[in-house]
Amino acid sequence: IMPSLVGSEMCIRDRLSWEKKPPQFEIDAYLDNPSLYKGGPILAYQPKDKELDFEREIKGSLDFINDQIAPKDKQSDFILWSGSCVPSKEAMKVINKYNLKNMNGGDSRFDKKFPSYSHLMPLYRSVDGMIQYYSSNTNEILYTNNWTGPYSGYSDVIETFKNTEFPIRIKPINIYYHFYSAEKRSSLNALLSIYDWTKTQEYLPIFTSTYPAIIDGFISAQVSKKDDGYSINNSGALKTFRIDSKQYVPDYKKSGNIIGHRLVNDSLYLFLGSKNDSFLALTKDIPNQFYLVWSDYIFSEALLKKERFIIKGKSLKNKRIKLFVGKDKKLVNNDQISSISYEDEFAIVEFKTQEIDLTLELMK
Repeated sequence: IMPSLVGSEMCIRDRLSWEKKPPQFEIDAYLDNPSLYKGGPILAYQPKDKELDFEREIKGSLDFINDQIAPKDKQSDFILWSGSCVPSKEAMKVINKYNLKNMNGGDSRFDKKFPSYSHLMPLYRSVDGMIQYYSSNTNEILYTNNWTGPYSGYSDVIETFKNTEFPIRIKPINIYYHFYSAEKRSSLNALLSIYDWTKTQEYLPIFTSTYPAIIDGFISAQVSKKDDGYSINNSGALKTFRIDSKQYVPDYKKSGNIIGHRLVNDSLYLFLGSKNDSFLALTKDIPNQFYLVWSDYIFSEALLKKERFIIKGKSLKNKRIKLFVGKDKKLVNNDQISSISYEDEFAIVEFKTQEIDLTLELMK
């Protein structure tokens, strides 16, 4: 299996509703003649007992994938909700019972048909205190009017990608589609156009299964005023924070666990290291400090110490990072480095492998 693939499941019988007694909006959406509905679950494929068994649908389907399909090093604990993607409390209890990851739903759009931020959904939905993680945008089903056409409609998702990046970043890119997008030439061309556009953008690919942990960090993070700066605690896998101002940059001498920054769309983006707690002090002075500008790698360890940058990470895309090194400064070479190019006061380092574990140092 390709290294960029991670398994997940949408359960056994493609539940259209996750309620044993479906609400009216699901009855109207999924039944050809809602007036003839006589009760019971709405399933695309009926089991013999015609029951909606949450343990069977969620844990049972994962067990089948892990036992019969997925290799031992690609075992899955990730469920993607099907149908209306509105799991019931009973379904979410199974997720919590087995400590599984979950995602889907929300159907965010921001395009010519839905031209407003009000059509963007939040990051998650709370179900009796349990978290359903929303996908960042909708798939080709809604763009093609439930697969009735126009089959090229999914290409409009590019509008959502643009509108949620400018003038301010709101959502990540997520190319979310089904195998039947290759069924028709126009839908396949739409999908290819989306990939072609995305490849022209600057992006950091992650496994979908890691996205919920970032949202968990958003939920748990605490930012509080402290002395002449800000204390950032309990942010977990959330390692990027935004300040909607271009007047300030980090004061690295006073800050702690801040490994870099960058200005994007007139906002300041801050990059946190691998420690649990961070402290941010801001300044209007241009920094003359070694720091990270951007990275193709996701770091499991990142520590900035004056003229040393200790990093351990993995990339799913290219193998480069960009650093501010200062005027006339150079980096010490390393056997994990393929090349270093310098541009003004910046260095772009390309590594030999997708996984790195090293210390970058400035020459004395």
